[in-house]
Amino acid sequence: MELVRCFVSVELDEKVRNRISQWIEELKILAPRLKWVSGSGLHITLKFCGEIDLSKVIKLENALQDAFARTTVRPFGLEIGGVGAFPGLREPRVLWLGVGGEEDQLSRIVEIVESAAEIVGLEREHRPFHPHVTIARIKSPSDVPVDLIRTISEHELGQLSWNVNAVMLMRSDLRPSGAVYSPIAKYNLKQPEVSR
Repeated sequence: MELVRCFVSVELDEKVRNRISQWIEELKILAPRLKWVSGSGLHITLKFCGEIDLSKVIKLENALQDAFARTTVRPFGLEIGGVGAFPGLREPRVLWLGVGGEEDQLSRIVEIVESAAEIVGLEREHRPFHPHVTIARIKSPSDVPVDLIRTISEHELGQLSWNVNAVMLMRSDLRPSGAVYSPIAKYNLKQPEVSR
């Protein structure tokens, strides 16, 4: 039985991804012991599915296809907001960039994804959805220099916005160097048809 670690996500556009990657390279100098996310790994997770049987992945792929075919979700705009941490900046385990813009559309997509996942037997996420882009993972709070928190809270990335045109079902393969992501399926968003 083949298990596939997978998640559903919204990707960043290349310009936004490149700008955040440049910033991460600057931050690495301040905190080299953190596990920084590579540019190709930057995304917004809508649902983490965990390791599931390949047959269930195929069912999820089809359920998502049906859900997005039945529901019209137009492309929409998002932007990168401030910096935060889970569970908090005092003892951070994950550093992230907040996401703003048309969050109502993003929440609508999350509901579509959760409903499709539930159909194939995946448990619904009970925590409230908090859109973010993970930039670093932290093993020990002592790995986080005070300068880093000050730098990221004072730093302005500038206006980083993009249009979301698709939702992705992604595979995540864990390697010693970090997770490697590859697309399983892409679900294009579409404009509602104008009735004449």
